[in-house]
Amino acid sequence: MHLTLSRFVHALRSADVAVSPAETLDALAVLQQVGVDNRRLLQDALRLTLAKTVEEKAAFDACFPAFFSGLPVREPPKRRLIGQVSREELQQAVAALAHAPLRDAVAFALNGDFTRLSRQVASLFDRGELDAMRHLRDKPVLVDKAAHALGLGLLAGLGGQGGAQGSAAMHLRQYLTGQLKAYVDLQYRLVVDASGQRALLAAALSANFQQLPPDYHVEMERVVCKLADRLARRHRRRRHDTQRGQLDLRRMLRRNVAYDGTPVNVYWRRRRREPATILLVCDVSNSVSQLARFLLLLLYRLGEALPSVRSFAFSNTLGEVTSLFRDKDHHTAVETALVRHGRGTTDYGRAMQDLRDLLGTSLNRQTVLIFLGDARGNYFPARAEILANLSRQAGQTWWLTPETADRWTTGDCLLQEYAPHCRQVLTCNKLADLERFADRLLKLTSR
Repeated sequence: MHLTLSRFVHALRSADVAVSPAETLDALAVLQQVGVDNRRLLQDALRLTLAKTVEEKAAFDACFPAFFSGLPVREPPKRRLIGQVSREELQQAVAALAHAPLRDAVAFALNGDFTRLSRQVASLFDRGELDAMRHLRDKPVLVDKAAHALGLGLLAGLGGQGGAQGSAAMHLRQYLTGQLKAYVDLQYRLVVDASGQRALLAAALSANFQQLPPDYHVEMERVVCKLADRLARRHRRRRHDTQRGQLDLRRMLRRNVAYDGTPVNVYWRRRRREPATILLVCDVSNSVSQLARFLLLLLYRLGEALPSVRSFAFSNTLGEVTSLFRDKDHHTAVETALVRHGRGTTDYGRAMQDLRDLLGTSLNRQTVLIFLGDARGNYFPARAEILANLSRQAGQTWWLTPETADRWTTGDCLLQEYAPHCRQVLTCNKLADLERFADRLLKLTSR
């Protein structure tokens, strides 16, 4: 039972449940007290011991039945595919192949003995090889090895003889192969990806934001929040290490004369910096909405690590959405901004004019102006002179676009007119791009 508990703890960790060695020992002590006879009592006891947060309890509830499910085989072969061949005749034909594991597996399947068939399927796999799985490519290797041990190739030979019996043999081969794959899939989820989402989410994280399926928005937002928390912690450490400034040698020598020049008291030069303001202007039309969603969430999640952030959204007319993030939770605020300002034909020139009217004289050299959009203005006037004027008033102007550089001069893209007035135009269409820019922004606006 100790080994089983150890494997279960490993499955929980792969489901993002943080279980420490001390908590594992606590669970072992609980297991010795409650035993394994009452499954419901065991689940409740381990849940109280190993899962702390609401998210971890939900992951535990999904992992426990998957790990302790008694029967990986639950469905019989489809009778209509077996055809008119009787079970006795089919079993005799398989027995004639003189391969005991295959004979037993076919008998269990045809007679609906799922318990014994499940045990036989599990016995075909080496526990160490299952626990050593790390990649999707490991799964077919183990399935092929188990299929060879079970003798499914002999069924293929029997199927090659044709007729009703041959068709039934081919279906049995397909059925048993499916049970082997299902067992390996279950073990893979428990060993590597107990949440059932990790592998797919990893692929989504490396993909373009615009190609991210809607089903992964919640998971991606969770990852963005974790990224923001990590960046904030890193920035706080960096700020703590550098905020002292440089040694003030003259003041230190003067104040330590009483100690014969020994630097008993250390003094630092402190450089006072004016707090910066971030102005984030987002195109929230369909072509850029996903990137806008995650950038807004990231910047507001950074919280105290960044100076004050004012945000604006537009597709044609532009409006300020800063108050949404003060009055609502970040997820609701982002969705509201996308709905309120994400409709209409995109017009960058009009948005530039609206931004100028809203900002007035509030820009100064401590302002960081960030534009997010593909700059595709549907052939409306660019009004680049407005951006030039805003950029002269602001300290820095950045432009983030989801498109690569080879598309900045194609079609109705206005970046060739806007780029000269920006410090830099950056391609930002993946989570790694977003992280790099956020880290750079934290350094630029460090107080």
